[in-house]
Amino acid sequence: MTKKSFITLLMLLTIIAGNALAQRGRGKLKNKNAEQRAEIKTKRLMKPLTLSEDQATKIKAVHLTAENQLASIRSERSVGSLTKKEVESKRLAVNKTRHQGIRAVLNTQQKYKYRRWRIRRMSPKKRARIKTRRLVKPLSLTAAQRPKVKVVHLKAERQLQKVRKERRGGQLTKETAKPKRVAIRKARRQGLRAIFNADQKAKYKAWRKQRAAKRKAGEDVDDDITDEDLDNDATGEDDADDTDEE
Repeated sequence: MTKKSFITLLMLLTIIAGNALAQRGRGKLKNKNAEQRAEIKTKRLMKPLTLSEDQATKIKAVHLTAENQLASIRSERSVGSLTKKEVESKRLAVNKTRHQGIRAVLNTQQKYKYRRWRIRRMSPKKRARIKTRRLVKPLSLTAAQRPKVKVVHLKAERQLQKVRKERRGGQLTKETAKPKRVAIRKARRQGLRAIFNADQKAKYKAWRKQRAAKRKAGEDVDDDITDEDLDNDATGEDDADDTDEE
């Protein structure tokens, strides 16, 4: 075998291995019963929130209640007892109660970490919605500008989500993922500026500078996103079967 052929084979095996890991990730919740789903979702929180055994037991109970309720909703939907809109409403209510139950078990620091954890796992649609909303007041966005801004954010968030999945699946390394994220965020900023007028561009620059200063000082730059915002947004979080902690 030539050196070139060996390198080609090695690259092929790397891609196959990455795809296999991604497939295993997607199977974590698929076809699992309520007990198993509660166990998996509790384990997801152990490390990021530094849960005690007592807390883990209580949170698993919260998850189990929610998963049993969601299973009942799916069953009702499958036999036509509920409309799509009714399913979405019931699912939102169950998950809202779930998150409230989890927060009741956590201390102040853990509650902050839990909110940050949920923000990182927001779906692209939810991220785009919130990122658009947070610019409305500081930039005085018009009604006509808001949907355009949301489109720019949604495109960027979907691209970033793809990079995260490729990173988890092994297709990208930390080094190769970074320039992709930088390019996506740069294109996002350019897309936003194309929508703003001169005054808004100046305000946007000042707003970004202020957030950068807060981040450097270790302050919370997402303090405009509350637990209630996350609980009441029906667009969902990135809690699909292929989602793991990063």
